Amino acid sequence: MRIAAYGWDHPGWEGGYYPADLPEEWRLAYYANAFPAVVVPAPLAVAASGRELAHWAGETAPAFRFLVELPLEAGGEVAARCMGLGERLGGFLVPPGAPRGVAGLPAAVPAWWLGAAEEAAALGLRPCWRPDRPWPGAAAAGLGWCEPAPDLAAPELGALLRGFAAAAGAGEGVLVVAGSPPPAGVLGRLRGLAELMG
Repeated sequence: MRIAAYGWDHPGWEGGYYPADLPEEWRLAYYANAFPAVVVPAPLAVAASGRELAHWAGETAPAFRFLVELPLEAGGEVAARCMGLGERLGGFLVPPGAPRGVAGLPAAVPAWWLGAAEEAAALGLRPCWRPDRPWPGAAAAGLGWCEPAPDLAAPELGALLRGFAAAAGAGEGVLVVAGSPPPAGVLGRLRGLAELMG
């Protein structure tokens, strides 16, 4: 199981998760040394040039994965450009309200619907597990999404991981931790628990 944050460049992480003297351009490499995946938020994906995408790929290990959140409009264009991440592209995240963004997605790259799980199949997308929504038992979740409180205790974090692991089944999944910003302490504790769970 991989633990990933929604984005890696959060002002709220400066002086906390990131050392105060860490140059901004080193943040991705610093993050990627601790976590195996990250979500590229839609505004960043839209603005990223091919050169930036190649730089991001070069800043991370071969096993690292970028999950790209597509914008509500022109998702196919952004997806095509993000293919420049090469083997580090882990998939696309399609937000509710973006059915037009689904057209033209590369079939070889997984794409998850961030809306209700039961809507995913009709769109030709994979469902995304969330702890507060019902899960269709027949599908295996390759992606989970949560927005935990910063002070979530270990038993609740363990229950969150067990819930996602049950939905993911035997496949490897990515649990995304979101928030404004994602709570860095929770990310670290989830990573530790996921390693213990195997």
